[in-house]
Order: sequence, then structure tokens, then C-alpha cells
Amino acid sequence: MRNSMARNELNTPISGVALSSKTEGEICLVFSPSILFKVAKITYEVFIDDSFQYSIEPYYDVIDGLPVSLFQGVPGIDIDKRLPIYYRVNMTPVYVTERSPEPNRVGLEDLLKEVGMDHLNRLEWMIRTKRTYMGDNFVTKPLGFDNDAGFDDSNLYAREASILRMLGMRKRIVIDGVAFKDADRPALLRSHILDYERMEKARRSAIEAGQKKAKAAKRYKGRKRSVIPEPLFEDVLHSVNAGLLSKEEAAKKLGVSRMTLYRRIKQAKTKK
Repeated sequence: MRNSMARNELNTPISGVALSSKTEGEICLVFSPSILFKVAKITYEVFIDDSFQYSIEPYYDVIDGLPVSLFQGVPGIDIDKRLPIYYRVNMTPVYVTERSPEPNRVGLEDLLKEVGMDHLNRLEWMIRTKRTYMGDNFVTKPLGFDNDAGFDDSNLYAREASILRMLGMRKRIVIDGVAFKDADRPALLRSHILDYERMEKARRSAIEAGQKKAKAAKRYKGRKRSVIPEPLFEDVLHSVNAGLLSKEEAAKKLGVSRMTLYRRIKQAKTKK
């Protein structure tokens, strides 16, 4: 009986108490450097009596379009229950504890200073920090985050990436002049993720075939470190143009020097 009451207390939202502060963000699944899928809204509320609650509101229109290989749920909540909102009352959810500093952590002041904060709000810190949590592919963005810089039809990779960004950001769906309903989002996501992955697989196969052919002709000397895969380059370049990555961060993500990155950007502009 006691355990049942405790569970109810954790999941029943606070009511009848004045709100002191609210922080809102969005949980995104990283598919590639510039393709993110919004999977839930996350909110942290503090009340005047010092009680607090977190709530996680899943975006099922996106979640239902993601293959199990990419998405197995948000840490700490049972997505199979299909609740509209999951509450954690006077308790910090697993998603937050795994990727934010504890209140008594050594060096907390320095971590807060990094993001321009003077006191710890764990959700706000997650939204502001550039530190990467390595345990999974989730990131926390401010509410309303949008990395869709417009439709790019310059090549097949750019086209598919543009469609996936539009779908993942939960924007109005218009493809080749045809408008789709929000209810179509899961099916469209499944289809275009498959298309993107097929293109990537074909590209890798073509590279491997070319390497085998070169080896057979005794011309292949191994892959140069400065070679940047085209889809990855397009992806990272989009993030740079959208202001999501600095050129220094982009070079690091690609594993090349800044000069190599600058040359590739210049070449890309020349082609267009």
C-alpha cells in the first residue's frame, strides 16, 4: 500500500500552489550533426512553497516514425504507457540526473560560470551547456528550437536531409508542393529515414568497391585522413550556415584541420 501511494505522489501533478518559476525545453534525438528529431517537451516548475515538479510530454507524431534501432524511449519513463504527460513530483527524473551536475558536485561554480548561471537550475544548465553526454544520442534544446534553414534541393543527400529536418522539427509538411497532415508524419519519417540510410549504404558500398578496384590495380595506398564523406560534410556545413556550429567545432567534428575545412567550403561554393 505504501509503495502504491509513493508512486501516485510522484506522478500526480501539483495543484493549488502558486508557481515561482518555469523552465521549458525540448528533448531531441540526434540522427546526424544537423538532423535532429524532437521527441518530447520537458518542463521544470518550482512553486512558492519550494516544492517542484518535472514533466515530460512525448511527441508521439515523431516517436511513432522512428525505428527501434534509433529510439528505444526517453530514459526514466515508460513510453509504452502512451501517457500524454509524465510527471515527477519533488523528484528529479533520470533523464535530468544523468546529464546535469549534482547540487553538491565539486567544481559546480565553474560549471555554472561556463554557461552564465549564478545558481543551479539543472534543466536550464542542460539547455545552455555545450558539454556532450556520451551515454546516448539525446540533447536538450530550448523550447521552440528550429534547425531547419530551408529546403535544399542541390543534391539527393541535401534534399533528404531537408525533408528529415522539416519532419523532425514538427513543422508544417510540404514536399514537392504537396501538403501533408500531421498524422502523416510517422509514415513519412519512416520512409525518408529509409531513403537516407539506403543512400548512405550505397555510398559506402561504392567507396569500398572503388578501394578494392584500386587495390587490385595496385593504385590504392589507403584512405587519406583529409577525405570527408559527402553526406557528413553537407550535414555539418548546414549546421555551420544555420549558426549551430562554429567552423572550429565543425572541423573537430569532421576530424580535419580548419584549413582543410575552409578549402572544402570554398570548393562547395565554387560548385554551386
